[in-house]
Amino acid sequence: VNITTKSPTFTNSLETQLRAGSWDLFRATIDANVVVVPKQLALRFNAMYNDQKNWRDYLYTVKRGADLGLKWQPTRQTTVTADYEEGDLRGTIAQNFSTIDRLTDWINAGSALTSTTGTAAITAAERDQVLAKFDATNRFTFVANQGILYNARHEFTSNGTQRGVETTGVPYVRTASLIPYKTNFAGPGATTNHYYRVGQVTADHAINERFSAQVAYYHEEGSWKNYDVNAGTTALNSAMRPDPNRYFRAPTVTAGQNFQVVTFALTDTNT
Repeated sequence: VNITTKSPTFTNSLETQLRAGSWDLFRATIDANVVVVPKQLALRFNAMYNDQKNWRDYLYTVKRGADLGLKWQPTRQTTVTADYEEGDLRGTIAQNFSTIDRLTDWINAGSALTSTTGTAAITAAERDQVLAKFDATNRFTFVANQGILYNARHEFTSNGTQRGVETTGVPYVRTASLIPYKTNFAGPGATTNHYYRVGQVTADHAINERFSAQVAYYHEEGSWKNYDVNAGTTALNSAMRPDPNRYFRAPTVTAGQNFQVVTFALTDTNT
């Protein structure tokens, strides 16, 4: 959002705009310029609201902003301008690729399931079935439709790296039969929230026809918060994988492996 370029002028004016478009686009703006003292003092107010969805699932952006500007010209050679702007942006984040395909190879290899538990390393036979295994690092997984948060460490998953070296030939999903192209694999939880405030005061003085002097003060502050799937070069957390395990881990296998939560939500503690 950048509306600070609309400086006050010594002409009264009022302009409003409403715009609607594809993917539920709605935009409203107002621009009002008021001359307080002719050729000496003027105020200008701008505000905008922009709401737009997207052809991809869960993707939207809402922008709001307002700006108040002042122009004071005590003499023909001296001009003082002040400007204050405040606004925010919120919405969801799009993943710029479909997702990593770690399902096709597993299906082609026979869609193997396993009841094996424990921390033992994967065998050659299991590897031939395009199976892999998470290591001992905690890998907490939330199952939204069941309200369960469990630790998937040591569990089996699909390998899929046979389709190419990830850093040079990532096996992205390339067919809509597996997952529609409109799917935003980051999901509705990948959100962005930005808030900003900007203020500026400038004094200009024309010394003569060739030289002028300017003094300015600028201050900006804000907050930027993003919640997103950590992809990186291997996109380990944004891959489409099967679950070849026949059941969740039981607490008797690894202490604290399986437990239930009553509620699960991201909470902003800032006020």
